[in-house]
Amino acid sequence: MSANRIEPSNGIQRTCTDVTIRVFAPDNSSRTTPDFTIPYGDVESIDLTERISDTKDQGTIHLHNGDGTYTDELVSGTRLDVTIETGAMKSWGSTPWGSGGWGGSLLLWTALVRDREFTYLGPNRSRLTLDCEDYVSSVLGFRQVFDEWISESITGPSGVLRDVIRTEARTEILTDRIASIPSDTTTLRAEGMDALDLVGSLARRAGAVFYGDRTSLVFEPLSEKTPLFDLVGADVGPLSNREIDQGLVNQIRVNGATDSRIDDEQLVQDSYATVSENSRKSFRVDTRKSSIDKLEVWTNRSGSHDSLRVRVQKDDGTGSGPIAPDDDTSDIVNRSLSYEFLDDDGYTTFQFGENTLPEPGPWVILETDGANGQRIGVQSSTGTPAYRSYYAYQVTVQQTDRASRDAHRRREDTKNAPAAESIEAANEIAHEVLDHDAEPEHEVKFDAHSLRTASLTIGDPVRLDFAREQAVGDYIVTERETSIENGLVDTTLSLQEISTV
Repeated sequence: MSANRIEPSNGIQRTCTDVTIRVFAPDNSSRTTPDFTIPYGDVESIDLTERISDTKDQGTIHLHNGDGTYTDELVSGTRLDVTIETGAMKSWGSTPWGSGGWGGSLLLWTALVRDREFTYLGPNRSRLTLDCEDYVSSVLGFRQVFDEWISESITGPSGVLRDVIRTEARTEILTDRIASIPSDTTTLRAEGMDALDLVGSLARRAGAVFYGDRTSLVFEPLSEKTPLFDLVGADVGPLSNREIDQGLVNQIRVNGATDSRIDDEQLVQDSYATVSENSRKSFRVDTRKSSIDKLEVWTNRSGSHDSLRVRVQKDDGTGSGPIAPDDDTSDIVNRSLSYEFLDDDGYTTFQFGENTLPEPGPWVILETDGANGQRIGVQSSTGTPAYRSYYAYQVTVQQTDRASRDAHRRREDTKNAPAAESIEAANEIAHEVLDHDAEPEHEVKFDAHSLRTASLTIGDPVRLDFAREQAVGDYIVTERETSIENGLVDTTLSLQEISTV
């Protein structure tokens, strides 16, 4: 039973007539055919807390294991389908809610086994305790994502969300319940990002909520959440509404990585020239900063296997050429690319490492590592190669929610986002924070006292009108606690305003 529970004087409680747990070993990818089933008689109790979005469900299952039946079978990573049969209602007081019995089979939870604890209780008496998490969130939490998306759809057929599932959990998680949000696009780079955190970020950007149901990822826009009914006093036990100030942010600074912009360029390409180890091309570039981030050079692969090399040197002091073109130890920085990485007729990028220019206006030297050479695009009238030179800058943005700042004082935060390599990506992160953290959250909590509230699941919306407790408006079930013991099912629900999820 729930701790510190206030026993109501009027209400109902479900009775549980059967519990079965279907067991799918880690190597069993079937959705419907378990390896075996745990019967009701071996289930001592179940305590479960289900949650929406990127906070994993947590549950504890206590099993009789007197003969060691489950010792080697229920290993970490095992999937469990917990199904209950609910029977008639047990009423408190003289006026139960509604009439008739409650019956039917319900898939209560799809779990994944994490920690196990074996307890010796006496001769032929042993207990196995399984600490579990919800299946979908656990699988996502196991995976890391390395990828980048620029102005990509979040939920489209080839969008970010389905792309992540296909790449990281193709045979484990279904995408059949991802709702389409066609107007939402995002820019995102993941460098080893936890897949569960990434899906949570996508949900906040899309104005959506997500959770696992069986082996499907459910992803639904909050804008389409219509209350199922108006919650009234007879539906609930003592109801509390806690306003949560912690985590409120209305001014956010995002420190990203570095991006680059064009510093100097010569874009006319109407002819070709060949450079080799014996025939170089040199040209001077204008610079506004003390380093060159990268250089793009027009290449036209000649069929040679020579690598193309880009070198940077200071001026020789007369403005006529580089200081020591025959001495590569005088290079400020250089970069070579093998022939297979050269564009066949377009710009090839040479990304430089960290470098410091001793003075503005350095010279660029183009050559190859062999006598055959490679062709580059040039301006025919001057012989100058077609190029684009870039400088690097720190990606930093700051945004403020003025209405929140005026109402609650200025609440500042800084978020370091090394994967944000553009202003657009950093702005996406800032919007994500302010859209969800600029107002205090209201968490409503109560014990279910009616059949319809006991039947609510995470993600279900209802309308509240408890003015004295300031719980008024459209709310969504964000957490559901279920306790099953001695044939009785207790349910406690937590709700949050849809506008602040």
